Amino acid sequence: MPEGSRAIVDWFADRVAANLDGPAQILHYSRRLSLLKDAARLGIGRFPANLMIATLQHERRQSPLAPREPVPHPNPLPRLLIAAVVIAIQTLIAWAAWLAIHPR
Repeated sequence: MPEGSRAIVDWFADRVAANLDGPAQILHYSRRLSLLKDAARLGIGRFPANLMIATLQHERRQSPLAPREPVPHPNPLPRLLIAAVVIAIQTLIAWAAWLAIHPR
């Protein structure tokens, strides 16, 4: 790759990196379109430009320096409480049905 084209690719990669938002490294569609227009003006094809964008997003997401949101662990207590309430209601319905069928 000629030295000039390497500088163009590096410049484009810097522009992409500057447009990525948040810890998820999201690139808004309007910004992507703008970057693709810039790439076309620089002589970078649409496919290579999209490939560079995807590569930068992937590398940034995998970076140990990128902040990650903690994964919340579900609390089993609410599920158990809901299950107990459902079982109690079903039991009452079954008991009421049994009393309706078998009057005293």
